[in-house]
Amino acid sequence: MFIVGDIARIRNTFDEALWREISIERWRENYEPLARYRVPEGDFLSWLHSVKNYSRERLQDIRINRSVWLITIKAQKR
Repeated sequence: MFIVGDIARIRNTFDEALWREISIERWRENYEPLARYRVPEGDFLSWLHSVKNYSRERLQDIRINRSVWLITIKAQKR
């Protein structure tokens, strides 16, 4: 879910009965005017062996068409 940027799925891992003030911030998702940072070949090959919840086609699309970006997650335990 982190590799494909599935923010909704990541957010849903935080049970609101256990966590409060949950915030997810995206960093460099819209990278311009900086250069696009492509997924390194070694990382992509690792994905093909370890990522089972997303299709090979979706992973390939990410590699070809997207840039690597980061998220920060802040939450307080109840």
